[in-house]
Amino acid sequence: MTKKRPSSDHLPALLQAIALERDQQAYQKIFYHFYADLVRYSHSILEDLKSAEDVVSEVLLRLWLLEKKALAIQNLSFYLYRSVKNSSLNELKNLKRTQSLPLDFEVLDSQSPERLLISKEKIASIEEAIQMLPPKCKTVFSLLREQQLSYVEVAELLDISVNTVSRHLQLALQKLTDFLAKE
Repeated sequence: MTKKRPSSDHLPALLQAIALERDQQAYQKIFYHFYADLVRYSHSILEDLKSAEDVVSEVLLRLWLLEKKALAIQNLSFYLYRSVKNSSLNELKNLKRTQSLPLDFEVLDSQSPERLLISKEKIASIEEAIQMLPPKCKTVFSLLREQQLSYVEVAELLDISVNTVSRHLQLALQKLTDFLAKE
């Protein structure tokens, strides 16, 4: 059974239903509207169907997790395609890095509990530092670094200027650097 795709005119209303009412049916309609095209787009970058499906699923899940922040999305199609592009490029970079590692790298790493402990501690420190950022800085940092949005998209999402986005990122990076230097 194929799902009927909603027209593009209905997408803002569906996005609003997701953001305000947490409407799962609205989410399903958006999911089915974009999924196949986004997978094809991601597949054209990754050349791996399974990875493309994973990337698209993660991007669409992040849309659901935005909750009320999703109301700031002006152009859902642009947002999703940009997110899939950035996530696909990151996945491609990760795949290439994994493929270029020597075969004994994983064995060496798995036999070094000290390294694993240090890495986990470092990651925990970085996550703690991110949580301690002021709210605006944390939001900008997350959208730019974790969600892979552009400065312009973040500015549009938060209704601030691109210069303000840049300044928030500078402040966030400075605070993170200071925090980690103390560790």
